[in-house]
Amino acid sequence: MTTDQPSQPAAPLDLVFPTDNPLELPTLRLDRQAGAIVAPMACWGTVRRRDQNNVNSWHFYTDDYRFSRLWSHPQDVVATGAKVCVEPNFSALDSMPFPVGWNNLYRKRWVARWWQEQGIDVIADLYVGAKYQAHNWMGIPKGWRAYATRGSAEDPEATVSLFYRAAEHAGTDQILYYVYGGGITQARVLRDAKIPVVLSDYYRDHDVSWWLATKGSADPVPQLTLLAD
Repeated sequence: MTTDQPSQPAAPLDLVFPTDNPLELPTLRLDRQAGAIVAPMACWGTVRRRDQNNVNSWHFYTDDYRFSRLWSHPQDVVATGAKVCVEPNFSALDSMPFPVGWNNLYRKRWVARWWQEQGIDVIADLYVGAKYQAHNWMGIPKGWRAYATRGSAEDPEATVSLFYRAAEHAGTDQILYYVYGGGITQARVLRDAKIPVVLSDYYRDHDVSWWLATKGSADPVPQLTLLAD
């Protein structure tokens, strides 16, 4: 009997991927990093199951409970026919004890590496607490050029700092940088810093007139891509 569904993966604790770091986080494959976001993109848990095959790219900037099942069932994403995925953002917050945060970093990187083995291109997730920033780079190989994070109206400068850290890691500022949320405040900070960025559909209720009003019609909008789901 044949099936179009991906096979059930080995249990995560039974399948060990190559690692290059002290925490033994799986190392991502450079040959399966995303070169672009393939539209439409959607947040996991917001699309009805019958419509999931219409989504080409997924991100996970939502409550953990919406995607926690993917640790034991990563094939759910593969079954949608996804081409690109941001790593699942299992929370690693400053308030979490190190063993808890490290476990979530491991789960994130393990699932992402497994997706790569299934043919999905991956974007590395940078949205972790300051306590885990150094650990979060483990398993992302030097030269990696695809990154994502969550924006914030309260601390919009954080995405600028992360961009430069990612560019340093990549060895170039020509990287794919996806920022979800943060509102117009976040977008303006990225604009003023001249950061080339892909912004989420958070801005779909706005057009680019706010940009032109503040920068002038002679200044094009190359630094800002409005991504519609």
